[in-house]
Amino acid sequence: MKTSLILWAIALALALFTLISKAAGADRKALHLNTPTNVPPAQPAPAERSWWTKVSISPYGAVKHPDFGKPVWGAGLDLGYSINRTVSLHLGNSIFDQPDIERKHETLNQDWFSGSAIDETELLFRADLIRGGGTGKDRFVGYLIGSGTRDWESEDWGFGVGAGAELRFTKNVSLGADSRIRAWFDAEKDVITRGFLSLRF
Repeated sequence: MKTSLILWAIALALALFTLISKAAGADRKALHLNTPTNVPPAQPAPAERSWWTKVSISPYGAVKHPDFGKPVWGAGLDLGYSINRTVSLHLGNSIFDQPDIERKHETLNQDWFSGSAIDETELLFRADLIRGGGTGKDRFVGYLIGSGTRDWESEDWGFGVGAGAELRFTKNVSLGADSRIRAWFDAEKDVITRGFLSLRF
C-alpha cells in the first residue's frame, strides 16, 4: 500500500512537471513569434556639423540700373553663413565700372578702380521659401532677400528687397541669380541684379 502511494506520487509529479514544461515552451514560442524579425539596426546619431561647414563663398557678376536707367556693370564676392536650413546671412563686397564724370570744359574718365577699392559693401539677409526637385535634395531653391548697403564712393546708405532662385548641381556647388530694388538716402532708387556661383564646404 505504501509502495503504491509512492508510485502514484511520482507519477503525479512527473505529469505536473510535463505540463509545466509544455506551458513554458509554448510561452517561449509565442514570445519568439511576436518578436519582429525585420527591425532595422539602430542608426548612429548624425555627427554635429562644424561651423565652417555652414560657410559659402560666392563670386558674382552684377549689373545695376541707377534711377532705372543706363546699366553699370560690376563684380564681387559674397561670403555667407547658414544660421539654419532656411535662413542665412551674407556679406557682399562689390566693385563697379564707374561712369565718366562730366565737368565744365572736361570729361573725367573713370574706370573699374577709380575711387574706393570697394565701391559697395552689403549685409544681406536671405530666407529660403521654396524647395523642390522631387528627390528630397532641394535641387531648386527660391528665396527672398533683403539688404543694407553702404556705397563708399558716394558715402550713402541704402536698403533693398528682392527675390532670387538657385539651382544646386551637387551638395557643394550651385548657380543662382537674384534681383533687388534699393532705396538710398541721398540718391534715386536703383535695381541691382546678380548672377553667382556658390561654393559650400
